[in-house]
Amino acid sequence: MGFFDKIKSLFARTPEQLIEVLNRGLYPCAHCKQETRLDQLVPLNFGNCPKCNDLFLVPHLMEDWWVIEPLGAGGMGAVYLARHKAQPSAKAAVKLLQQAKGNQSFLDQLVQEATIAASFGRHPKLAQVYAYGYGAHDAYMIMQLIDGKRLDRLVKEKGHIDEELCLWIALDILDAIEHIYDCGYLYRDLKPENILLQDNGVAVTVDYGLCMLLHYALTFNGDDIMGSPLYMPPERITASGEDLRSDLYSLGMVLYHLLNGDTYFSPTDINKIVQRQIGGLRVSVSGKCKYGSEHTANLIDGLIRLNPNERYSSYAEVRTIVISILHELMRRPALDPQAARRRAETPV
Repeated sequence: MGFFDKIKSLFARTPEQLIEVLNRGLYPCAHCKQETRLDQLVPLNFGNCPKCNDLFLVPHLMEDWWVIEPLGAGGMGAVYLARHKAQPSAKAAVKLLQQAKGNQSFLDQLVQEATIAASFGRHPKLAQVYAYGYGAHDAYMIMQLIDGKRLDRLVKEKGHIDEELCLWIALDILDAIEHIYDCGYLYRDLKPENILLQDNGVAVTVDYGLCMLLHYALTFNGDDIMGSPLYMPPERITASGEDLRSDLYSLGMVLYHLLNGDTYFSPTDINKIVQRQIGGLRVSVSGKCKYGSEHTANLIDGLIRLNPNERYSSYAEVRTIVISILHELMRRPALDPQAARRRAETPV
């Protein structure tokens, strides 16, 4: 039995059964059911069952969350699934960076990101941060686990996303970035990888690593250009300061990608992308887009103008246009089941 098969076997128990055992300070072996005292094991390391020698990941209690399953790993840290010790049905994603695999600045950046994200509070279109801090040799962030699919992966599966669903997603993103703006920040990292679409058709924005205070973003002219060149606004490249129109630009690039199935710029060479981002010649979206109505093409055109002064200037303005297009599309039957569900559950 492979390691992840063992994990699945362990979770054949209900979450309530598993957490009840862990709350008693014991680990239940997925193979032989032997219960081992957790205080005899090293948390989040691999251990062997003393009875059958089965290999397992040792759970660890962080804040009020039991960290129980690996979700992914990177060069300097890992992400784990956690369940609440008092409400086992509640799930979280725990990002953990270890000092031994990086320097202190990376740990500080994670805690800074978590501090900013926690200030956003609870919002239905944003992943909430529950807790964060420093351990003896690490830093951690515990945040809401969103059961959804990344938009970039969804585009790869489907080829492109239905126009109406794209517009529902646009409304969700607008809600998210406007809330962040009202809290005093720009989001600054809109891209399909950072947006998860749930089964109910609601999109949730995650990852707050590039958020920046509004007044700092407006005057920022740092040497480091952070973000994806395919979606970032030209003013970041020219270090001319960013405001809400910069996030709207990125929204336009995301919508183009979702609707068309390809990015506006071909992702072949970063230097060429950067030059094209700030170049003065733009082809209209209606001339490039394979799918969608002229109204939606015009919306995207108004979002991705090279000159910020020529873009839409408020979230409310963009929201009004999106809703008006949705009203037109809703005159016909929905072509996508998630769009149909949004029609039924979200008044516009």
